Amino acid sequence: MLVSIAMVEPALPVNVGHVARLAKNFGAERILFINPSFDPKEAQVFSAHGADMLLRATAVTWKELVDSFDILVGTTATQAKKSSNIVRASLSPAKLAERLRGFSGKVCVVLGREATGLRNQELKECDIVVTISTGTKYGTLNIGHALAIVLHELSNVERSSTRRVAAKDHRELITRYAATLADLTGYPAHKAKLMKRALKQVLGRSGASERETLLIIGLLRKAILAVQRKEQSRSLG
Repeated sequence: MLVSIAMVEPALPVNVGHVARLAKNFGAERILFINPSFDPKEAQVFSAHGADMLLRATAVTWKELVDSFDILVGTTATQAKKSSNIVRASLSPAKLAERLRGFSGKVCVVLGREATGLRNQELKECDIVVTISTGTKYGTLNIGHALAIVLHELSNVERSSTRRVAAKDHRELITRYAATLADLTGYPAHKAKLMKRALKQVLGRSGASERETLLIIGLLRKAILAVQRKEQSRSLG
């Protein structure tokens, strides 16, 4: 498993430097920035032996980030207060590591803005959302502290497992087929959007295997064909 780190609109050099140092500590593949506004030279002061990670870091768009990784792990300090809020339904870092055990693809931990974090729309596009519980009413951690906890848990993942976690294109095909089936069966449009998001999160959190997703794809494909044939016979009759 190759783990990278993305920072959305980083502005404080101290945070960027600490992230670079952690990336070096835990052997992260690379660092990516979305709309950065920090002073690179000042950030290097705080990066210690992680300065080379800063020099190799690149700026990307959000779309490029989404397209570049098999699994995006969004981070948030705001947990869902209601079970209906599926956008912020989250895992702990320990549960994240458990779900990714044996995964051999590309993973990116996405850190939100220093002041406001990741927006709902950004979290919707992540495959897994992680929240760190502090056990107190003050649950917001510094970006560097939060990242250290997440990377520490991921570093403990056993990499010798032979279990093959489903590829990104298989997970996306399931959601597309589910959306098609919802449309064919007259499922309410507003619920269909929630269903797609829920399915994306379930597949991400469960760590579904390649075999499991292929079986689901096969079932959905047959269901779509069956509904289409029934509709055709009605139109001909």
